[in-house]
Amino acid sequence: MAKETRDFILETALDCFLQKGFKAVTMNELVQKTNLTKGAFYHYFASKELLFKEVVEKSVSLTLKVAFKTEGVSLRQFYRDYAEYFLASQPARAEKGNAVKWNYFNLIIDALNMFPDLAGGILASYRRQLKNWEEVVANAKKSGEINSSMTDTHIAKMFIHSSDGLSVSDLIFGEEDMKKSLLDLWDDFYGALKK
Repeated sequence: MAKETRDFILETALDCFLQKGFKAVTMNELVQKTNLTKGAFYHYFASKELLFKEVVEKSVSLTLKVAFKTEGVSLRQFYRDYAEYFLASQPARAEKGNAVKWNYFNLIIDALNMFPDLAGGILASYRRQLKNWEEVVANAKKSGEINSSMTDTHIAKMFIHSSDGLSVSDLIFGEEDMKKSLLDLWDDFYGALKK
């Protein structure tokens, strides 16, 4: 019961933070949204900052801790699985509109400013993802799946950073179908690597 209540508070807080931003949400509002008494709420989280830190860590950890299978996987299958995982973890945010997308980025920036140790986790995740991509690219070259003079690292970064750029583009201009846009881009890049 305690874990369910804690998870419910975290989900409710994330939704509130995404709707209004961290600074605009009050503890009273969070207590009201959860239908808990103040005492019960404060039993789980003594301050909005502690709640915020855990909300962000839980949200970001979904992507930080992911480990993809790299051995025996084609580059094409790897990037399709990668797109599926990351885009599937974001539909709730995408369906709620542009303000929520902006607030998500603002939450990450606020969290990095408030909790500098979070940056280390994000950097470690990036390095892990880059290593996974480099392994898959190296295997694709060895097996003859692709043929490119680009370094494994540069190919890996093209995949990673193009998805980052498309996310920012989606934030600014809106994308009707992020998954289709990303896979179309990656399919074309993959086709160029095969030549």
